[in-house]
Amino acid sequence: MGHVTLFLGGDVMTGRGIDQVLPHPNPPRIYESHIKDAKGYVTLAEQTNGTFQKPVSFHYIWGDALDILERLIMDSRDLIYKGS
Repeated sequence: MGHVTLFLGGDVMTGRGIDQVLPHPNPPRIYESHIKDAKGYVTLAEQTNGTFQKPVSFHYIWGDALDILERLIMDSRDLIYKGS
């Protein structure tokens, strides 16, 4: 018997600062007790992981997930095409 691979992607919260590095960011004002500007999250991320080129593409925030999903979709198309 074969196996089935499921790709589960629900309501994804991408992070408080990610929109600040996209091509068309929202105003950075946020309403939290410890930080008022979303750019502060970008600074924290760069302090932890190193700097990166900005702006980033819209695909950037998904990391490897889009490639994996595309591969799964192609596999399922092949499965349907072959009638298996």
